[in-house]
Amino acid sequence: MKSLKGLILTFILAGATVVYSYFYFAVSNIYTHHIKRRAYEESHTLAKQTFNSMFQIMKRGWSREDLEEFLEANQKAFEETLYSVDIYRGEIVEELFGEIDHKNPDKYILKAFKEGKDVTVEKEGVLRLIHPLKAEKVCQTCHYNAEVGDVLGVIEVKQNIRQFIASAKGDFALSLIAIFPLPVAIAVGIAILINRKIKQYIDRLNEKINEVESVSDLSKIEFHPEDIEIKEFHLIYTGFQHLIDKLKTIAVDKDMLEFEIKLLEKFVLTSAVIKDWRDYINQMLLEVSKILPVYSMFSIFQSGENSYDVEIFWVSEPPPQMKKDFENLALSRMGECFTSSDSSRLNIRHNIIDRKRCIPKHISKKIRYRKRCLLLDEPGIGGVVGIGILPEVQEDKTKLLIIDSILSTFLNLIVSVKAINKYSKEIEYYSTRDSITGLYNQKVFWELLNYEIARADRHGYKFTLLTIDIDNFKTINDTYGYGFGDIILQKIAQIIRNSIRRGDIVARYGGDEFAVILPLTDAEKGYSIAREIIDNINRFFLIATDGSKVKVSASIGMAVYPDHGKDAKDLFLFADNILHKVKMEDKGSVYLPTKEDVEQIYKKIGKLHITILNAIESKKVIPYFQPILDIKENEVYIHEVLCRIENEDKTLKADEFIRVAEKMGVIHRLDLVLMENTFKKVKEEKYDGILFMNLSPKAIMSKDFLKNIKSLVSDYKLNSSNIVFEITERETVSNISILEDFVMQLKEEGFKFAIDDFGSGFSSFHYIKRFPIDIVKIEGDFIRSMVKNPKDRAFVLSITTLTKNLGIKTVAEYVENEVILDAVKSVGIDYAQGYYIGKPSPNFYKK
Repeated sequence: MKSLKGLILTFILAGATVVYSYFYFAVSNIYTHHIKRRAYEESHTLAKQTFNSMFQIMKRGWSREDLEEFLEANQKAFEETLYSVDIYRGEIVEELFGEIDHKNPDKYILKAFKEGKDVTVEKEGVLRLIHPLKAEKVCQTCHYNAEVGDVLGVIEVKQNIRQFIASAKGDFALSLIAIFPLPVAIAVGIAILINRKIKQYIDRLNEKINEVESVSDLSKIEFHPEDIEIKEFHLIYTGFQHLIDKLKTIAVDKDMLEFEIKLLEKFVLTSAVIKDWRDYINQMLLEVSKILPVYSMFSIFQSGENSYDVEIFWVSEPPPQMKKDFENLALSRMGECFTSSDSSRLNIRHNIIDRKRCIPKHISKKIRYRKRCLLLDEPGIGGVVGIGILPEVQEDKTKLLIIDSILSTFLNLIVSVKAINKYSKEIEYYSTRDSITGLYNQKVFWELLNYEIARADRHGYKFTLLTIDIDNFKTINDTYGYGFGDIILQKIAQIIRNSIRRGDIVARYGGDEFAVILPLTDAEKGYSIAREIIDNINRFFLIATDGSKVKVSASIGMAVYPDHGKDAKDLFLFADNILHKVKMEDKGSVYLPTKEDVEQIYKKIGKLHITILNAIESKKVIPYFQPILDIKENEVYIHEVLCRIENEDKTLKADEFIRVAEKMGVIHRLDLVLMENTFKKVKEEKYDGILFMNLSPKAIMSKDFLKNIKSLVSDYKLNSSNIVFEITERETVSNISILEDFVMQLKEEGFKFAIDDFGSGFSSFHYIKRFPIDIVKIEGDFIRSMVKNPKDRAFVLSITTLTKNLGIKTVAEYVENEVILDAVKSVGIDYAQGYYIGKPSPNFYKK
């Protein structure tokens, strides 16, 4: 790599050589021209002298011999010189005096005769001057045939200047060589001066660059282009100043980046962080303050419709005024980001990391606050985060970027923690609570019932179980809509809560069914509480949208532990049977069981147990087939398989024994026998249509149930794509993971799946998203009510639109007349099922 000094010297020497060569050739040419000019003047003089000599002789009157003698003498005179003279006689003279002996004239001689002007020719180092001799008045004495100005002859003077020029050039070159060191010395001197100046500028630039050890040093560097004398270096310095200015805004300190990465690595949400999030934020703020002068941060959350939580975090103890100023800042940000009023309830909490240290008062006066605001779409979890920084930090754009990044991360962390906290509580709440009434759900009810039985056994006391059913609730839903029905449920739940003691337990067991556990309560006390519930419900009414007064009544069944049952299932089954008796004999009341009721009910339950077990063992589980109409094709090639059991005197419907079979733990065996009998009939009658088969959630949990289904289909050589398993969404929410695995395995075998009673539970649409569903059966209550209720029609239409976009077929249940069928057709549902299409029968539908 060559140095700048060497390059400059090389360029200057090369330039000097070029200039010197140019000078040599220029001066040499000038000198040669000068020599030629002098030679021309000498030749001209010589020609004049020759002419004058001839003229003097001619005036005396010369003869031919005189002329020849003159010419010969002239030639001899120039033999030892660089000159030669030749005379040519013109035609005018030859007319009078005849020709003389001379060389043949060339074109240059002829040109001089013709034009009467001197002709100069240089060729191969010989200079020729051809001078014409013009006639004057005196010449007419002898040359009377000539006019004044006519060319009488030509004198040619030749001069050899080649050697003289070469000699002169040699002498000139020697002279220049002698002085050559002088321009070289001058060139070297100039190179040294220029190099010294350039080195000075480069050293100054290098010194400025070496001052940069970190990004913060960029702000200290200043170039002064106005002090630079060389234009090019002035431009370089100006460019460097612009570059430094740009780097100040985009460069990031390596230490800052490493710190930010380490800090971000700690922003990992764990259960401990969520639980003790304030301590976590304190620690993170302390980490930030180690590298940035950060003293405080605040967050604001809307905890209610008109209430706010303000959390302020401090690195150390702030002065009272600083606390107040920061609170005002937080509240001003709340006013900018939230809709609040004077009546807003504010909960301000200060979190101080180190109470032993104090923030100096002079800092609190100088501190400025940099704030950011972020609102989320979901109400109640949006928040604002701000941070306090020193004035000098505010001027550093790089650190501001880091602070912005940390602020955003802090904000997202706090919002996430608060959101997770909120949703964790909601999940915990709704996993135990009914979403409409806020009462305990069925799952928690069974846990609490078993817990109460264990506690009653330990302490030897009795307790009462009440099962409550709202009378004619379906009619209310059909008449006034499900929104109005939900309000009724909420009001009834509140009435039941107000009618029982503080320690009593109430749950929503099903659609319009409630269950109450009354600890330390015998039959008489339980009956009294039940009567109070009924009386309070009877006094209740609600004004409907049409202005009518809607009254509600309820029927209650009761059972006392341990008099009416030794375990939770038996106790509940007894109370459920009593409730069934009340609804059949005296709806809207409560019935106190007698010993005869106990014997009769358990005899009935025992008989049903035996009936179910016998039906399974003897495979007398009868499939009934209800037709499903393809609305577009107007054909029936689909049947839903319904379960029936043959008893001694009648055929039992599913709703009469399914709950008992589930409690007995034999539901999976019942379902398998139903499938086997169905497949047998399909094979016998060569039925090639589609079958819809209900699956009990209890059966799905059986270990070998999936394996047995595959085996049955294989044994009867059925096409799995013609079998659609129905999942009742509201019964399977608690078994979602097991159900998902079950569905995926059967789906791989080619089976299809349908959701039954779609729209009846709060997770219907979640099921469509999570499972590969082929068909949805829309809840019959919506179908039946859509003719009169615009809201139900809109709901059915929205389901149809959604499923069409997802490529899912729809089935309308409860199609009981032509009017409903026409309404179903109008919204674009694919299939229809109901008594108008056909009632369940032990045989396949035939036209």
